[in-house]
Amino acid sequence: VSQFSPVSAENDAAVIENPEMIILDEPSGGQAPVIVDQLADTIIQTLKNEGVSILLAEQYLNFARFICDRAYIIYHGSVCHESTIDNLLDEACERYCAI
Repeated sequence: VSQFSPVSAENDAAVIENPEMIILDEPSGGQAPVIVDQLADTIIQTLKNEGVSILLAEQYLNFARFICDRAYIIYHGSVCHESTIDNLLDEACERYCAI
């Protein structure tokens, strides 16, 4: 991730503190596709592989599939679907997710 990216600064600060869990609220939002790919790589390499739990709020399913093990779709404030990310139903994705 670019050294000038605010997302990078947030990730760097979280890793320095050795968290047990990190919450990411739409980290791909407003980022160029190349930055989104680098961000996903950074999250996987520096957080997930170190055993850090990640709570990700993300509207882009392809990004979430790269990072997450489980998926919860929240629609109008209620959980309307829950599964492993690999078993996320195509029907649920078509109805609730942007791909």
